[in-house]
Amino acid sequence: MATSVERMLEGSSYNQAISLDLGRVTNTRLMFSSNRAFNSPLSLGLSSKWTSADWMFVDARAFNQPLDLGDSSRVWQFQGTFANARSFNQPMTTLNTAGATNMHQMFQGSANLNQPLDFFYING
Repeated sequence: MATSVERMLEGSSYNQAISLDLGRVTNTRLMFSSNRAFNSPLSLGLSSKWTSADWMFVDARAFNQPLDLGDSSRVWQFQGTFANARSFNQPMTTLNTAGATNMHQMFQGSANLNQPLDFFYING
């Protein structure tokens, strides 16, 4: 079973619903980057093994769907996750950032984001 889906749909025009069990995946880096068409329901079923979400939706300019990503408590890398995801405006109350060490540019250029950032967990 794969542990990385890095760049899986990068730059593609894929726009169908996705429901996957990615229980062993640790790396979702750049998974939807530059996919400017994707705006379909998304359920990834990620587990506590998941550690990297950096640049996951960077330049995914059409994406604006509720997120059901799974257990994000051990993700340490959120850098640029939603950078330039210009349409994204969804609540993220299930996103747990307890393990985050890098959230630099997480929402840079996400011009339509106007939701409470209730998911933030600051340790210390």
